[in-house]
Amino acid sequence: MNTQSYELGTIEASEQLIHDLYIDLRKKANHWAAITHQTAQARMGYVGQHLVSVVTGYRGGRSGARGKDLILPNNEHAEIKTCYRVDQLGKCNDCGARVASIELSRPECESKNLQRNDDSKWLIGIRHEEEFASVLEPKYYYLVLFEFTDLHSPHTIQSSIWRVESKAPGFSLCMIDYYKNIRPASRSKAPFNLWPYQLKFDVMRPYLIYRSLITLGDEI
Repeated sequence: MNTQSYELGTIEASEQLIHDLYIDLRKKANHWAAITHQTAQARMGYVGQHLVSVVTGYRGGRSGARGKDLILPNNEHAEIKTCYRVDQLGKCNDCGARVASIELSRPECESKNLQRNDDSKWLIGIRHEEEFASVLEPKYYYLVLFEFTDLHSPHTIQSSIWRVESKAPGFSLCMIDYYKNIRPASRSKAPFNLWPYQLKFDVMRPYLIYRSLITLGDEI
C-alpha cells in the first residue's frame, strides 16, 4: 500500500502506521526470534544478531543487550556488535537544514550540495574491573556492518559480517590499551570506539564471513 496517499493528522494514517511499523514488524521479529533464539525486540542493532545466527548456524541466548549473544559448542559463546551506517542524517551545505539519507537533494532549496555522514562505529563498553575481566570471555566477536556502497548515491546497501578472535593479540591488546590508558585519561569515559576499515580494525585481523548487497528495488 502506498503510504504517500495518507495525510498526517488522520485516523487512517495512524492505523496504517501501527500496522506497518508495529503489528507487522512485531510479528516478523517474533517469528525469527523463535528460530534464532535472539531477542524479539525490533531494533536495527538486533537485526544484526539474527543475521549472525542465520549465517553461522548458532542460536542466541535471547540476550538483547545483556548476556550471551551467540551460543557456541563446548560451552563457549560469542559477542555480536552491529554498526548501522544507513539512515544517518546529513545536512545541506547551502541552507544548513537536515537531510535524510534517502533524499538526493534538499526539497526546500533544491540543492544537491549535501554532506553525508557515515561516522557510526562499533562500541565496546568496559566500565569497571568486572567488565574488563570478562571482555575476553567470548571466543569471538562478530562485527556486523550496514552501509551504503556509495555514500553520495544511497541506492545500494552493503551488509557485512566479520569474525574476530578475542584472544588474538590485535583485539586483546586494544582492550588493554583502552581500559588502562585511554579510558583513565578520558573525561567522558566513552566506550571503546572501533571504526570500520581503520587501523585498530585492521590489526584485529577481522575475517569476513558474509557479505550481501541490497538494491533500491529490495533485491538481495
